[in-house]
Amino acid sequence: MNDKEKKFLEDNFKAGEYSTLTIMVKNSEVKKLIEYLKLTKLNLAILPSTQAKADYATIEGDGTEH
Repeated sequence: MNDKEKKFLEDNFKAGEYSTLTIMVKNSEVKKLIEYLKLTKLNLAILPSTQAKADYATIEGDGTEH
């Protein structure tokens, strides 16, 4: 993150004044989602990240996660 990006976040998303969300979207549809979000005219900071695999926990009968 460069200085300009840090300043934008500091100016627009002060502590306690924002919420973060986790949205899973197919890599092939990220650009389409961003275009839709731009149309909302909301003050958003979009910080994309990718992960090669999804981490899912399963609860076994004994209550442990695997």
